[in-house]
Amino acid sequence: MRKTHKKGFSLVELMIGIGLTSLLLVSVNLLFFSGIRSSRKSSAIGEVDSEGRYVLGAIMQMVRYAKKIDACSSNSLTVRRINNDAVTYSVSVVSGSEKISSSSADLTSSRVVISQCSGGTSFFNCPILGGTTDMVEVDICFQMQSRTALDVTDRAGEQGLEFKTKVTLENAGN
Repeated sequence: MRKTHKKGFSLVELMIGIGLTSLLLVSVNLLFFSGIRSSRKSSAIGEVDSEGRYVLGAIMQMVRYAKKIDACSSNSLTVRRINNDAVTYSVSVVSGSEKISSSSADLTSSRVVISQCSGGTSFFNCPILGGTTDMVEVDICFQMQSRTALDVTDRAGEQGLEFKTKVTLENAGN
């Protein structure tokens, strides 16, 4: 009796091999695209965070060393510098989106979109503290979101990043 050697794979072996290979490729594909999405989101958050910190820092520095606050509304703030120059920060709508500007230039770029903080908090709030009629404190609050995000998962959080601080004038009354 002669033994026969079979060459190749049976249909069942081929189906199992193709199934396992497909499973492996799908897993690698998911990991790859998850990494790309995570990288894009990280990049969007970094861009928004950097720009938000710049805007907040610029306004904080000017307010902290200002002589007094001339005017304050929910979307505009005018401070008087020590040399008596007035600097106005305002939130305005340009081409359908809001921008934060100073008297001389835009502080936000076209890469981001700003909005009020959650709960409808004003961009600027200047409470009058007890025992005085002068405004010596400014609450600043805004949210910032990436305009260039490709989809919702690339954005910096659902509503964006919130930037909020309270600044007290150090030179008030001088």
